[in-house]
Amino acid sequence: LSGLTEVGAILQRAVDEAGPYFDVDLCAVRLLPAGELPGATGAYVRTGSGTLGGTTSVAAVNGEASFPDIWIDKTGTGYRLTAASTGLTSAVSSTFNVTAGTAAKLGFTVQPGGGTYNTAWTTQPRVAVQDAYGNTVTTASASVALAITSGTGTSGATLTCTTNPRSTSSGVATFAGCKIDKVGTGYTLTATATGLTS
Repeated sequence: LSGLTEVGAILQRAVDEAGPYFDVDLCAVRLLPAGELPGATGAYVRTGSGTLGGTTSVAAVNGEASFPDIWIDKTGTGYRLTAASTGLTSAVSSTFNVTAGTAAKLGFTVQPGGGTYNTAWTTQPRVAVQDAYGNTVTTASASVALAITSGTGTSGATLTCTTNPRSTSSGVATFAGCKIDKVGTGYTLTATATGLTS
């Protein structure tokens, strides 16, 4: 399942434990964020670090509550959902995984460390191809270029790296030997790749 698409329709059948006259159509089932205990009504992410989105509170119809557009924003394995509603025993889903969505942007996973001018930095930058929620798209291939952001640092400074642009491996471009040839403060770098937001 993708972090950018629906987790899927999660169905919770309300069971009448009180007697045949229980009106299940009035039962509301809600999905709550990870770690939040259900109160009067609710369901929540049982495992995983993501945030649950979409329509997380619905009323049961003919004994069934359908969640057609819920999603989770972080990749992970072993997610479980718990559905709960007042007066009913909660139900826990089977485990499922969430994978990254479509490649949409670039993001620094390791920031450039800076250092002495014209000397390779101790901490070299890494740039990942990410989906809209910041998950690394490990299947993505891209040629990522680094440049000094216009208007930052010292005018006329030049960035050099061992290889620039750098191809991604498992969705990440790992740079080496990067350095800037002029002393300055407030430098930032911009990463670019065709078809992706910098």
